[in-house]
Amino acid sequence: MSSLPSVHLSRERSLASDFAERSLTTRRREIARLQEQISTGYRVNRPSDDATAYAEARRMDVLIDRYEQYERTIGSARAWVDATQTALDDLADLMTEAYERGVQGQSDALSPADKEILAGRLEALRDQVFDRLNTRHDGEYLFAGTRTTEPAFSRSGTTITYEGNTDPRLRPIGPGVTLDISIDGESVVDTGAGFTITEALQDMIDALRADDAGQVATALDRLVTARDHVIARSSDAGNLGDRLNVAEAQLRSADRTAQARRSDAQDADLAEVLVHFQKEQTHLQAALQVTASVLQTSLIDYLR
Repeated sequence: MSSLPSVHLSRERSLASDFAERSLTTRRREIARLQEQISTGYRVNRPSDDATAYAEARRMDVLIDRYEQYERTIGSARAWVDATQTALDDLADLMTEAYERGVQGQSDALSPADKEILAGRLEALRDQVFDRLNTRHDGEYLFAGTRTTEPAFSRSGTTITYEGNTDPRLRPIGPGVTLDISIDGESVVDTGAGFTITEALQDMIDALRADDAGQVATALDRLVTARDHVIARSSDAGNLGDRLNVAEAQLRSADRTAQARRSDAQDADLAEVLVHFQKEQTHLQAALQVTASVLQTSLIDYLR
């Protein structure tokens, strides 16, 4: 009978030891979890941490990746549109210079030889226009539509012919949104008034060489139309650039929203985690002391 209290005491101390061990395991697991949050910066590292938050964060990952792809597409499209506008601005400058030469050709003080010199300068401008119409960007012809591996224009004598197509060069710039970033060469050269910009140039060259004041005046009107047409096409390229800017701004706003939602779902509040971590370390030290005390007492009982 005297041994019964001893048996009960031993059992109680065994239960206390088991409880202390479980407490240690729990504390160590919690500290490991907090250490992971500190090292990764994430509160949610796997579905078991918070299934709903994990799913939301992964959904935002998909959206962010998609937005970044659209932004890369916009960057590439902008480079193409910028190159197009530069080429059109150059064409507008050339057509403006051609107009100025034509105005000079109206002067009664010019001799036929002087007009021949002006005609030669206009021929040089025509050659430069032809070169600009075949401008390339990253090895592709800007004004060839989608047939960008071959020159957009060919020339036979004074005749300049468009060899490209008018198919759109579509680029995705947002969810469900595409933009045609191409300005085809046909729309660049065709003034819509029954003649092309290169024909307007040739008309002035022929008029100067004919030394015909009426023909020069008519050719000058055509040069004005051709110049204004090219300037309008340059404005169209500017409008494309503006649309790309708007799309990019909208994407960046959507991307920031998605990143904020992902952060809310998975990021850890490091200040809060550190406070919790310190508390858990304190609890662990206390649990270790309790466990050591229980184990020591149990050992003494055993030695008895």
